[in-house]
Amino acid sequence: MQSISRNQLNLIGIFTLMIGAGFLLTAGVLTASTYRFVAMASRSEGRVIRLTTRNLEPVIRFVPAGSTNAVEFVGKIPITGVMNRYGVGDKVPVLYLKDGGYPSGFQTGIDTIGALWSLQLFYAVLGTSAIFNGLRVKRLASRQS
Repeated sequence: MQSISRNQLNLIGIFTLMIGAGFLLTAGVLTASTYRFVAMASRSEGRVIRLTTRNLEPVIRFVPAGSTNAVEFVGKIPITGVMNRYGVGDKVPVLYLKDGGYPSGFQTGIDTIGALWSLQLFYAVLGTSAIFNGLRVKRLASRQS
C-alpha cells in the first residue's frame, strides 16, 4: 500500500478547506436571502389540497390579503421533513411576497422553522465539518517528515 506524501496531504487539506468555505458561503447567502424574505413577507394560512406524487410534497392553496383569487404552490419539504409531513386538508402557515418572477406572481414558503432554515443549517454543518477535517489533514501533513 502506497502512503500519501506530505505535499499530497497538504493539497487535500487545502482542497477540503476550500470546499468547507464554499459550503459556509452558500449557507450565508441562503441565510441572508431567507432573512430578507421573512422580514418582508406577509403571513396567511393555507390548506394542503393534495400531495405531489413524486415526493409527497404538499400542494398548498391560500388567499393573499386584499385578494379574492387563491394562489397554489408546492411547499418544499425540508431535510427534516421526514418527521414533519402534512396531510391533505391540514392547515399550513404561509409566507408570501408579491414577486412577478414566479409563475404564481408570489414568492411563497411554509412558515415553519424547518421549512425556512433547514437547508441553511445543512450547508453550515457540511461547511463546518469540511473545515474541521481540512484542518485535521493539514495538521497531519505538518507532522509528517
